[in-house]
Amino acid sequence: MIYYALVVPVNKLRERQEARDEAEPEPTPEDIALLSEIRDLLKRS
Repeated sequence: MIYYALVVPVNKLRERQEARDEAEPEPTPEDIALLSEIRDLLKRS
């Protein structure tokens, strides 16, 4: 009885959190993207 009241809901919440974390990769901040582009341009020179 306690298993169904506590463990099952907690496991479902964990699964939802993991699915959300995998589905939404963090976007690259604009300044990091700009610095990466400058770095790549300097490598070519």
